[in-house]
Amino acid sequence: MLEAFSRLRARLPGPVEQRLTELSDREVDVLRCLASGLDTAETAQKVGYSEHTVKNVVHGLQTRLQLKNQAHLVAFAYQHGYL
Repeated sequence: MLEAFSRLRARLPGPVEQRLTELSDREVDVLRCLASGLDTAETAQKVGYSEHTVKNVVHGLQTRLQLKNQAHLVAFAYQHGYL
């Protein structure tokens, strides 16, 4: 029984993957803009948020997903099917 539990647990998503599935529409919108090469000001204008909000969204994602920078954030989103 312990072996069966171990196999089941190995198939479950880890903490980072679980947190990724909880992205809001706002976070996905900002990620798509970043992946398109837009800077903070351009992203803010395109999605209708302030630059401050865009920066907060990016910082929140990087912190929550434990990523180093925006490039790492975009790569991670691609790897997990968000972009």
